Amino acid sequence: MNRRASLQGQAALVSGGTAGIGLAAAERLAQEGARVAMLGRNPERGAAAQEQVRRSSPDALFLQADAARREEVEAAFGQILARWGRIDILVNCAGGFTRTDPLEELAEAEWGRVVDWNLKSAYLCAQQAAPAMKRAGYGRIVNVSSIAGREGVLEASLAY
Repeated sequence: MNRRASLQGQAALVSGGTAGIGLAAAERLAQEGARVAMLGRNPERGAAAQEQVRRSSPDALFLQADAARREEVEAAFGQILARWGRIDILVNCAGGFTRTDPLEELAEAEWGRVVDWNLKSAYLCAQQAAPAMKRAGYGRIVNVSSIAGREGVLEASLAY
């Protein structure tokens, strides 16, 4: 027998939740009964994602924030906790890169942005989620990567 725990009533945040893998994760969480917040930088894409996820979870919301900026992450988690009083699930999907320059031509500042989007964002979101999860005695943090995180992808160009 295949039994899954219900996500009914749980609160989830998906960083990078407005497109690609993140949006798919947000939709699935909503279909399973969770209230879902999606973190992203692009307001137009965020509004479209919010509308899409609200088909399964009417309380879904988009929060415009750069997951690699501490103050924006803190504000987003503050809004979630004020609205739902909890955070049970964090899915870190924010990430990407914007340049396809060969390594020897890649500017250090650009590399810094890649590290911020792909690593620092997961750290900042987990750091904000952990205290609420500890207080509740429950929580799940899932870190997601595309295949580009494991294998080289020629001419790939993505940004959350």
